[in-house]
Amino acid sequence: MRTRGAGNRADGKANTAASSSSSAKRAKLVAALNGHQQGEGEETVGDEHREKEQVQRDVERSLNSFFRGSEAQREAKRQELARVINAILATHPDLYYYQAPTPALSLSPDSHSSDGFHDVATVFLLLAGEDRAYAMLERVALNHLRYPFRRVCPMNATLESTTQLLSLLPHLISFAQPGLHAFLLQSGVEPYYAISWVLTWFAHDVDQWSTVTRLYDAFLAAHPMLCLYLAAALVARSYPDILHQECEYPAVHSYLSHLPERYLAQPQDVEELIGSAVDLMRRLPPSALLARAQGSIPPNSPFLAYPFPWMKNTTPQWRRLLIGRSRSAALVLGRLLAAEVGEALYKYTALLVLSLFTLLTLYVFHTSFS
Repeated sequence: MRTRGAGNRADGKANTAASSSSSAKRAKLVAALNGHQQGEGEETVGDEHREKEQVQRDVERSLNSFFRGSEAQREAKRQELARVINAILATHPDLYYYQAPTPALSLSPDSHSSDGFHDVATVFLLLAGEDRAYAMLERVALNHLRYPFRRVCPMNATLESTTQLLSLLPHLISFAQPGLHAFLLQSGVEPYYAISWVLTWFAHDVDQWSTVTRLYDAFLAAHPMLCLYLAAALVARSYPDILHQECEYPAVHSYLSHLPERYLAQPQDVEELIGSAVDLMRRLPPSALLARAQGSIPPNSPFLAYPFPWMKNTTPQWRRLLIGRSRSAALVLGRLLAAEVGEALYKYTALLVLSLFTLLTLYVFHTSFS
């Protein structure tokens, strides 16, 4: 990413949780899922925008979970992160940098917390590097995660559009577990416990790099509402444990807020939850769920624009594998790479056969006239 007006890139190669051959392969697959072409996003308009100071404050608190390296390397990576976010916001001035509000959900414009768009940007940066991260993140910001960028309330760029999305979560929980829904209603708890889940695709709430990248695989491969369905599946899975909590707002809200720590720690748990979310989506499709929103979803919502145009170029089998039940990330990647190698081998074999046939034809033609 060559950003006019940006600072120089720091030297040194950080040792991150993402720096492995498997992560390099995953980056290639994520780029394909995201419709990213080589060379995209390499030229931007600069890095100046109205919320640059807030971006800097958030970046200074970032890269504490997934990054492995020295403080100097961490600081260099933070500079890359700031360049990526600033370039996107400068290139697209209609986007409003978002963060999740404070736990008290204050509507004050000065109320900021450390979870938001920079968490998503961190995942793509560590996965793919600065240049490719910009192009991938730009596409996600303009499509999958466009709803939190939409300024609805003049006091807060995030709250109203995100709460409109979260208002659908009780409908999903009621469909999946009616008894649990009744308990949550009695406690008076609102779905704000899931606000960082949907804003950051769980990147702010999960410490395991393998878990986060596996979730991003699924979210990029599926309908942009899959994250909300997974949130509902996560809550529904904890049904028996929630019922043991005191039926009051503080206790229930606190317990629900920490569900990712309890139920997304093991790879098999992640696969089961993705499978449950996909099953829930099949039983109650997004179109049926959105019908319950009663006009609160704007016409330019990414939920109404799915499938996105570039998805026609992505092999459907790859997408089914990425969101399929009981598929480990390693198995999925292995099959995808096998499919990729198999397709290339088929093309080369066909070319070789055609060449041999041509040579044989020329030989027969030559011998028949000699």
